[in-house]
Amino acid sequence: MLQGQRLGVVRRLFMPTWFVEGMAYGLSLDPRAPLADPWEAHRARFNAWATRIPRDQWWQEAGKL
Repeated sequence: MLQGQRLGVVRRLFMPTWFVEGMAYGLSLDPRAPLADPWEAHRARFNAWATRIPRDQWWQEAGKL
């Protein structure tokens, strides 16, 4: 829901799956590790992206994906 609010519903539909699903798993602190494929790869890619970008710039940078 937050992705739709911040990025727009239509834009969110075209976001990379690793971002959409990776954010959900990464920020939910899902304790399962590893997740089944492809979810673990999505979480890992999102977490790697998120560590490179200051949190206050996430939505601005997400809009560039």
